[in-house]
Amino acid sequence: MSEQILIFTTGLAVLMALSFFLYLQIDRNNRIIMDRFRFRYFELRDRLALLVVEGKLDEDSWEYKQVVDVINFHIATVESRSISDIIKQLVAYHSSAEERRKVKIFKRKTEHPEVIAILSDLFKTTLRLLKRNSRVQFWLIRRATEKRQDVKAYRSAAPIKYAADNLTEYQEDLAPGII
Repeated sequence: MSEQILIFTTGLAVLMALSFFLYLQIDRNNRIIMDRFRFRYFELRDRLALLVVEGKLDEDSWEYKQVVDVINFHIATVESRSISDIIKQLVAYHSSAEERRKVKIFKRKTEHPEVIAILSDLFKTTLRLLKRNSRVQFWLIRRATEKRQDVKAYRSAAPIKYAADNLTEYQEDLAPGII
């Protein structure tokens, strides 16, 4: 009997050690992926700064200030939060009426197609981030809309779908202005 307990305890300890190792690997992988997205946002900010250096855009212009603020928000969001917090922040931001208003103003008032291209790439990157980390929610939405039964699952995942649809719409809306 004590031999069985020893075998069980050893097996349990090995299982726990393997689970912990797997957890560490998954956590490290997620950090690497978030770093990649953060560096994509840095690259967008660098492209914008390059426009200023080349004299194509004034550093004091409303376009520059607005886009830098948006990019900095995305960098800060991705830098120091858990994946679930990142998704919540981005969904709240990209589902707001304020953002929709800003995109319309930007499309109407901007004089720089390069800035619109940067903004479009920002939306594309954010959409990739949402889709990469919200696969289950998108699956639930598809399942709920196909079967029209799982209303609770649809309601819990709907904000992510709404934000993703907004990002796609903004990107398509800005695309005609890109050279």
